[in-house]
Amino acid sequence: METSLFKQLNNIIKLLTAGIAAAIICGCLIVQSIAAEPPLYQGYSLAVPKISQTPPTDISMPILRKETFFNVIVSVTENGETKSLNFSQDLSPQVEEYLSSILSRIEYQPAAYLGSKRSCQLPLIIIANPRFRRSEVVFPVSSNFEVSDNFLYYEALWLNKFELPEILSFPRYYCDLKRSDSLEILPYVLEKLSLDSAGKVLKSENFSASFKAKAFSSQIRSASLWSEFSPLKIEGISRPSDCYLLVSFLPQLHYPIKKITALERDTSHWAEKWRVRLLPDTVGLMVPPLPLELNIGSITLKKQKQRYLTGEILATILIDSLGKARVMSTDRKDAKYHQAINSALSSVGFFPAMSFRGKPQEFIGKARFQFTISARVRVDYLWLDF
Repeated sequence: METSLFKQLNNIIKLLTAGIAAAIICGCLIVQSIAAEPPLYQGYSLAVPKISQTPPTDISMPILRKETFFNVIVSVTENGETKSLNFSQDLSPQVEEYLSSILSRIEYQPAAYLGSKRSCQLPLIIIANPRFRRSEVVFPVSSNFEVSDNFLYYEALWLNKFELPEILSFPRYYCDLKRSDSLEILPYVLEKLSLDSAGKVLKSENFSASFKAKAFSSQIRSASLWSEFSPLKIEGISRPSDCYLLVSFLPQLHYPIKKITALERDTSHWAEKWRVRLLPDTVGLMVPPLPLELNIGSITLKKQKQRYLTGEILATILIDSLGKARVMSTDRKDAKYHQAINSALSSVGFFPAMSFRGKPQEFIGKARFQFTISARVRVDYLWLDF
């Protein structure tokens, strides 16, 4: 990966997409079954907390102005003990003492590779909410052995010397779907690819597809054979692997659509980031809610009196399986912000989140709203950024 570790972790904080445990308050599904064992990737399983609930601490939460995300890399020994903590942010002594008092009490089932216990570098996110005086810890894999956050899981694999396959180039492709086609769910094709140790596609076969996108499966299979991928590397050694190519046919875009190159993806529009993705495994969530509109940088307040509000608000939003959004809570006690956001969101639509079998899912994620004493409120749906 070309970006620095801390930059990648900061991007992960924005996403918090695809959480599975109901206790996690950002980027989560509402209901999931409990797995019997932790997910394996190429014979490797990450360290997993024995209990996902936040441990109690005798240290009071320091004064925070707003809900705050902290990221940390925990060194977990082969016995499941916390060896060290490495925070990516500069913290005050009071904040570091508070967070450390929580993290040091977490016990883990240790990581394992091919059946042998291993030490592990584990990236975590802690969400401290001063309004409710509580903190939540987001793990890559929860105590229920479910992937809590896809991108945190991928980052954990990378930290432990698994360099995942990536798209280097993907050719132009065509779609004739339109917004007027009454699309209730995201049109998509998911192809399973077998790569050799050089990243060359040896085999491509359909894994799943939405009903209205099945006609494009053969096109995507052909395109995958003309694509370029970097291979999986384990401890620096290239290996063959299976991975999954997800193509989302966003009807807002103009087709045929341009070729993708790795250099363009870092600064592109949200739709360019999400329309073609390479996934290492079918764990967690296939795709979070995607907006029905391309320009999503603002929402419009409906009532005149709401246009005098000012300040930044972080909101927890539920998007149901029909793509309808509503606010669950905000990090301010003032109910006027909650009501204003809810009213404006009633006219914003999403394709609902999807499982790897194409089933719509309820989703909880974070969004940041900037009120500027006007009818327009700037908005950033954090799960779309990576």
